[in-house]
Amino acid sequence: MYFNPLEGGIWAFEDEAGNRYQLDGIGGDARGEGRKLTVIGEVDHEVMGIGMVYPILKVASYTIDSEIKERKKKSVPPPLPNDRS
Repeated sequence: MYFNPLEGGIWAFEDEAGNRYQLDGIGGDARGEGRKLTVIGEVDHEVMGIGMVYPILKVASYTIDSEIKERKKKSVPPPLPNDRS
């Protein structure tokens, strides 16, 4: 799972082959950046989600395979000694 901030934001799912979907029927417990899921469902090619960027995967069932891993904050290097910004 990952969050796409496009147009107010949507949660999206990327499968092992790199295909991306907007999920219909997923619970809030499954949402989380980097969370791994096993999803069973069917792609509905006739509809488009509010994000209009990914096909809709209508979820029949899912299991959470891993919890969210904390992301390390990127460290910002200190300014160079001659940097006057």
